[in-house]
Amino acid sequence: MRGRNLLCPHGIFYALVLVFVLLFQSLMMSAVAQAITTRTEKTYSIGFKNEPILKVFIKIENISGLKFSYNQNDIKAVHPIKIVEKERNIIQLLKELSAKSGLNFSISRGIVAVTPNVEFSYPEEKTNIIQKKTTDTVIHGSVLDTLNKPLVGVS
Repeated sequence: MRGRNLLCPHGIFYALVLVFVLLFQSLMMSAVAQAITTRTEKTYSIGFKNEPILKVFIKIENISGLKFSYNQNDIKAVHPIKIVEKERNIIQLLKELSAKSGLNFSISRGIVAVTPNVEFSYPEEKTNIIQKKTTDTVIHGSVLDTLNKPLVGVS
């Protein structure tokens, strides 16, 4: 069996189909990248008045088309969110939301990954920290074997 000759009529046809497929794929990838970039650069007038984090996620999903991915355990302790309504893009909104919630956000392919910020603490919260004082304790006694006789050289 011989390989296809690109110079014969059928070979030219296959070469044109290949070029068309590659061009189409390139255009589609460009369109997807542009759509994702447009989502994050477009500005929205949005704010939140002491709303639970899940409602905040839903509102952002509804206006932007992005989807949030999170672990329930990571968001259950997040306090209600209060952000003043103003024009901002999604990146600016997520930065502000991160500062208020203690969550980190990263966007990839239209999905916002949510992870906890382990170094975060709510600034308005004041917790009483009880510190235990340690003291030196000296213990005297003997170490005994199974026959209740002191072991030599054990202290």
